Amino acid sequence: MSSFFEPKKNALGLDARLKLIALALLLALVLSSRGFAFPLTIISFSMLVPIVAKLPLKRMLLRVLEPAVIIAMLVALKSLSGKDLLYLVPLPGHPLSIYSDGLMEGLELGVRIMAAMGATAAVSLSTPFAELLGALSWLRVPGPFVEVALFAYRYMRNLFEDAQVIYNSQKTRLGYSTMRLTLSSMGTLAGSLVIKAFDQAEATAASLHQRGYDGTLPLYDNRPFRAWEVLTAIVFVAAMAGIWMRWG
Repeated sequence: MSSFFEPKKNALGLDARLKLIALALLLALVLSSRGFAFPLTIISFSMLVPIVAKLPLKRMLLRVLEPAVIIAMLVALKSLSGKDLLYLVPLPGHPLSIYSDGLMEGLELGVRIMAAMGATAAVSLSTPFAELLGALSWLRVPGPFVEVALFAYRYMRNLFEDAQVIYNSQKTRLGYSTMRLTLSSMGTLAGSLVIKAFDQAEATAASLHQRGYDGTLPLYDNRPFRAWEVLTAIVFVAAMAGIWMRWG
């Protein structure tokens, strides 16, 4: 179960701090880009990361599946407004107009979102979470944010496992055999998880208090930068910036 959420080691060998700095610069370039060339380049590099790092490509696809569905809905909504009529869907009672300029605007926005999500997923899939937290602390991210992220990540696995147990129990009792039972079972599942989350939060707070928690947690000890890592990060970001200036 842990391998689904977190890699066992730093797959690319680069320091997590350099990865986060490079990711922040890439996100700035992606969000300020125009057209399709630069975001598609970032998407291609993101999909190459699991292959180069010898990670299951399925995990990468699962990370971007949910935002891909949201992006599809965004593109569909944007295509319903514009000036240049592309196609008229002959729906009974109310024809649906598809506009080419709205569709292109939605696709352009969608590839930028997918590029940002792909780059973020590539970093998270190739870096242990403890190293990412240590990098965030080194980058002077507020301590409470890092600690909340640590606890949320730690107990997300427990909630995932609880959800699987409840789902399998409902499924064996034919809780998903009809649409009505499916909706009812999903509501029960969501409610049970909310209750378990509150119970876990209270238990965690009590446990920390009993162990003398003073508001600070020991985090990953960052090692000194290595020259080849810094050079690799600089070359990569410079290459991406060059592509952005040429086609972005």
